This record gives sequence, structure tokens and C-alpha cells, in this order.
Amino acid sequence: MNDLEDLVREELRSRVAVAEARQRGEPPVVLLSRLESRIRRAGRRRRWWGAAGLSAVAVGVGIALALALPSPRVPSGHPSGVGRNATVPLADTAATPGGWAPVAYGAVQLSVPADCRVVSRPVCSGGAPGYIVLAPASTSLVVRDRRCKQPANVAAIQLLAPGQGKTRHRTGEINGVPVLGVHPVARGYDTFLLPTLHALVTVRGRLFDKIESTLTRSPLSVVLAPGRQLLPQRFWLRYDFLGISFAAPSYWNLDRNGHWGCPYSMPSETVTLIPTYNSHRPRCAAILPTAGMIGPHPGVIVSVGPSRGPDSAAFAHCKVLHGLRACYQPSHDGSLYVAVFVPGRPRATLVEIGLSGDGTTARTIYQSIGRG
Repeated sequence: MNDLEDLVREELRSRVAVAEARQRGEPPVVLLSRLESRIRRAGRRRRWWGAAGLSAVAVGVGIALALALPSPRVPSGHPSGVGRNATVPLADTAATPGGWAPVAYGAVQLSVPADCRVVSRPVCSGGAPGYIVLAPASTSLVVRDRRCKQPANVAAIQLLAPGQGKTRHRTGEINGVPVLGVHPVARGYDTFLLPTLHALVTVRGRLFDKIESTLTRSPLSVVLAPGRQLLPQRFWLRYDFLGISFAAPSYWNLDRNGHWGCPYSMPSETVTLIPTYNSHRPRCAAILPTAGMIGPHPGVIVSVGPSRGPDSAAFAHCKVLHGLRACYQPSHDGSLYVAVFVPGRPRATLVEIGLSGDGTTARTIYQSIGRG
């Protein structure tokens, strides 16, 4: 059995070489061919072995390969070729604590307790656990009415006008986002400038440190960032509807006869196709949403869009996607609305994409839009 032991040792050395090569990024096909060649050379030195001995070695090789080679990925919604080493900075999903909800505005995302209200200006809500303001930088956070009781915890994301927020001062970082402490926008608050994301973040209250630590890029910034195109994985499917084509994960549900719901009601992990005869919008009650309510869902909705042309002032941001003009408008409900103008169709096709997770799924869906 000495020769058998020698071959097993040879196989184990090969396994170590496989693992080392994996760390250098060599593809599994190369690893497999090198391992097989090592075994063939070892086998030629021991041709006198019986069939039983070779079978035992083959079993050992199979076990080693199962351990050494990369295992198949379980579908997770991340497109192939996309990982933490992608050239596009991703939103940090690990920054959101349990029981909290991410709230995105522009290129910025903060997480707050799920029952915090989401508002566009300071409100009187002393009984509420807190609120987060999503507004332009011109919106004042100062509450001058002394009878207006403020909650203990307040946060704000305020977007700067184009050209504002540039600085040459040294900045620190929070989760990879450059930050610079500046003069507070209101008394009792702490304010940070985010020069690369063109925004101000302001926090007040006992949860200041915890809220600050959740700062990250928003999924919207991932979708619209320049850089490599993300291609759908092989387990994604393409859909043709209303003159366009787009891709989505195959394990998502499909609703071919969908309807528009009220805000914050996108079905999770669902492709919703709304025919023209279902495209009317329901009447929805006015509500003051909470962070948990507007939490983003992975999904996509396609329906007949507006009749206004791409040159309308309503579409200030436009790009060309695979030969089609696509104009987009982010919303406060965790979605990106894209009006796609197809030649020959009187109305645009509206695509609503859920901005969830680290942004790679939404970016892949957005970049997959083309002519149907």
C-alpha cells in the first residue's frame, strides 16, 4: 500500500495547489486540467495497480474536487460578473441594523427605526419616535414655534444644488463615503457634508451615533453610476411588453394582468405587467409614511406611461438605452420610474424598478432595457 499512499499524498498536494490557484483567480477549468494531468503522471508511474485501487483514488479525487472547486451560486439576484470588486461602488446593505429600515434620497441612504416618519419638512410630532426629513438644502430645519414639540430623534438628508458642496478640505469616511463636519444647519444638530454625493446629512438625538453609522450610497446611485454594464445571469429571463424588452430574475413571480396599487405597494420579487386597459390609477388616501412603509422592494412594474414627449420639462434626466431614449425620475417610495420612448408608439412605456439591496439587481434591470 506504499504506492497507494504516495498517490494519495500526490493528490493532496494537487488539492493544495488548486486552492492556491483559486486565490490567484485562475478559472476552474484550468484548475481541473492541471489536477488531472498530475494524476495521470502519477498513474503512469503506477500502472501495475489494480482496478480496485484506481477506483479508490478516483473517489478521493472526486471528494477533493468537490471541496476545492467553487460551488455553484444559489440565485441571489446579483448579476454574473458583479461582486464586491465591481468598479461601481455599491450600497452597503450591512449598514442597516435589525428592526431598522433604509431610507434613500438622491445618492444618499440612511437607516432609521422602522416606525420613524418620513417627511419633507419638520413637523410637530412630539409623540412620534422620530422622523427623517427628505428635502432640498434650501429647506430650513429650524422650528421657531415653541409650541411645536419635536421628537427626541431627528435626521435629514438634504440635496445640494448642482455645483454646490465642493470642497478641498480633508474629509473622513463613513462606510467608504467621504464626509466633512460643517456648521450645523440648526441648533442642537450635527451636520455633515457629503461632497461626492452632493448632499448634507443632519442628525439630532440619542440615536445620533447609530444613525450616522448607517450612512451609505443609495441603490439609485448604483443604478445611475458610470462604469461597466452589468449583464444578467444565465438564470434571468427576458420579457417583451409594450414595445420594450427587459431582463429580470427567473425566480421572481410573474403577473401578466397586473394593476397599479397605491404608493408603497410594489409586489416583492415580482414582474408586474399592466395592460393598457388596466393602466388607470386608483384613488389613494393621503398618509404620512413611515420608514418601514416606504422600504424598497425588489421588483419591476411595466405599464403605459405618459403621453408627453421626451423633451418635456417633466423628464429632466434622459439617457439612451440600446437605441431607445429613456428618461428617469426617482421617487420617495423606493422606486425609479423610467419612461421609455419607442418609435411608432403614441405613449411612452413606463418602467418602475424597485431600488433595493446593494443596487446591482436594479442596475442590471435598468441597463437591460431595449427594443422589444
